[in-house]
Amino acid sequence: MKNIIFKPSVPAVTGPSPLKGATLIERCFRSPFLKGDVRRTGGLAFTLIEILVTIGVLGVLMVMTVGVMTMSFKAKNLTDTNETLSFKSQFVLQELKNNILNAQKDTIICPTLDGNVGTSIGFETKDGGMTTLTCSDVSGQIASASANGNFGFLDGSVRAINCANFVRCNVSGGSEVISIGFSLNLATGATGTIGTTGFYYETVTPRN
Repeated sequence: MKNIIFKPSVPAVTGPSPLKGATLIERCFRSPFLKGDVRRTGGLAFTLIEILVTIGVLGVLMVMTVGVMTMSFKAKNLTDTNETLSFKSQFVLQELKNNILNAQKDTIICPTLDGNVGTSIGFETKDGGMTTLTCSDVSGQIASASANGNFGFLDGSVRAINCANFVRCNVSGGSEVISIGFSLNLATGATGTIGTTGFYYETVTPRN
């Protein structure tokens, strides 16, 4: 049996070839694989107005994206800063409270300013040593000074400001100390500048 081979018929091309005699660039533009003539504005090419509009839209989108990202970073930084201030204040107030609870009540030396308000308070501890709690605007530090040395409660990330109302003694008519209030005004940022600030308060009742 003979193999039968079917050959598709190819229509004859009549007339001169549209690419005959054309340069390489013209052959590319007039390639039969492209629909239309790319040289024409109604074909595959873009007009100058279309390009400018596209660039403008992309620019607006980029500005909006950068703005949203910037706001997100600022919000995150503010949240982190507030958490740092809150953590530091809780730590310092607890340390001050522990010191007062370890004080001999009748040895407490309150501030001598009006209203018994000041930047420091001193007392004798139950083991016989002397301790002074101070707040300094100059150093931005809240510290405990005793025979064992000085201990600062704040690190470089947070500092104390407006120490004038650091401690207040509430006394009875017989000059007995009823309670002691600590006011912490903490701030972030370098010395001489004010970043995020926070105000915190704690009241302690000395024990006999």
